[in-house]
Amino acid sequence: MNSTTHALSAQDIDRILSDQNLVAQYHQYAEHINPGLDADKRSRAMVMAILSANVSFSKACQAYLLVMAHFPHWESVSQLIGVLMAQSCGSIGVSLKARGIMQVQYLITHNPGWFFMQNEETTWDFVKRVEQTIPGLGLCKAMFAVALMMPFSDICCIDRHILRVLLPTWTNGNGRGVNELLQKIQFPISAIRVGLEKVRELAYLHHIPVFLVQWIVWDASRGHVEDHAYITKGWRQ
Repeated sequence: MNSTTHALSAQDIDRILSDQNLVAQYHQYAEHINPGLDADKRSRAMVMAILSANVSFSKACQAYLLVMAHFPHWESVSQLIGVLMAQSCGSIGVSLKARGIMQVQYLITHNPGWFFMQNEETTWDFVKRVEQTIPGLGLCKAMFAVALMMPFSDICCIDRHILRVLLPTWTNGNGRGVNELLQKIQFPISAIRVGLEKVRELAYLHHIPVFLVQWIVWDASRGHVEDHAYITKGWRQ
């Protein structure tokens, strides 16, 4: 997520989320990209989340199709690095992205059950497991990965961009505002949790899945719809 956005008032957000035709449209989007109980599709959604870090969505999509052409049969991290660099898929963390994709590839080959929530695991536990296991996925992108794997769960992607849209006047206990906090490379997990609870609150009030609330609000703040259906182009046919 790295587009020009503007904050939305509470009234704007309520009006947007009350548009039943718009919500129905996003339900269709989510159904289209929902991998369900297909572990292979879930692994590919995770690769998309890895590739989306620190680049435009269009560049991530281009890199995704190239990676999917040989997934899950890439032979080395250096091979993947070459592909990602050729696609200008971000100069930051390319090695981490390649290592993350290789880890996803290993898991889908040797332990496909890993891509599903385990006994007594909450969605937040699942997010943390993804973050701790996959190189190249910080907390925000781990949330995105879980949201792509489970688009009708209670998880969505909360990063600095959506926080500025949702919580422009939020301050922490020390009186530091959201813009000051989000200038930091590693902004506090408290801000992420507050943002997630805000989206969950809106989801409850409007009877809309959590990820769809974030997706609708994010697109509204930018004035255009992102084509997440691109993800399905990398599914094994």
